[in-house]
Amino acid sequence: MVRPMTKPLKIDFISDVSCPWCVIGLGGLEEALGRLGDLIAAEITLQPFELNPDMPPEGQNLGEHVFEKSTTRSTPTGCCTGPV
Repeated sequence: MVRPMTKPLKIDFISDVSCPWCVIGLGGLEEALGRLGDLIAAEITLQPFELNPDMPPEGQNLGEHVFEKSTTRSTPTGCCTGPV
């Protein structure tokens, strides 16, 4: 039986470390790659992305933050930025 050759795959995973959906997405990616076994030799490079560069260092009240996110349409498209 001839085994297929392992194919290299470079993945840039761009995420905000404080975004829970990004963490879930990375876990799902790793699980999917694990299921492929030796078919893919994935090299994952983590790239930073700040979802909310305007967040003050002390944080923000969750209710205020959700209200602002749900009423603002000028927010750039990305993870966790859609309407609530």
